[in-house]
Amino acid sequence: MSKQTIVRLLAGLTFLIFLCPFFQTCSDKNLLKRTVEKGITVTPEELRIEQEKSLIESRKGNTASGYEMAFYIFNKFELQDLSDSGFYYFLCFFIVLIISIILFYFSFKNKFRIIYLLSLINLVLVIFPMLSFYFAEILEDLNQIKYGYYLFIINTIILLLLSRKIMKKDFLPSTVKS
Repeated sequence: MSKQTIVRLLAGLTFLIFLCPFFQTCSDKNLLKRTVEKGITVTPEELRIEQEKSLIESRKGNTASGYEMAFYIFNKFELQDLSDSGFYYFLCFFIVLIISIILFYFSFKNKFRIIYLLSLINLVLVIFPMLSFYFAEILEDLNQIKYGYYLFIINTIILLLLSRKIMKKDFLPSTVKS
């Protein structure tokens, strides 16, 4: 399989990765606190089982895919949202989705310099907001970051490296035969 074909497959794979869970909005500690109902007498074993069931359901409800994160800003957008730092985080995901579409297009045009630059921009736009959330302590637990996020980063890094390798090969001067 040629490197160009692999780049096209990886660019297309991005859209499948966006279907995977990316982020859980609440940490498991907060979800566990919500599951305990007051006034009900149960055994410790029943309580543990009920908490586990409730935690699993809460995780499903509080986990967003890449597409959900990208289009979150359009659900209830208001002008005052521009002052909220969370708005810009979700805006980054929307921009990443748009760039991924453009990247997919250029993979068929064999424009590997553009693919390289777009992959680099995608990587920065995905990593920087998550780091800022972590240092601002909005991200309470690293377990809130789900496997789709990691898959997207790995896919983008591979795209970055492969397009760079193809780019370098294309720009090597050919040997002159005398």
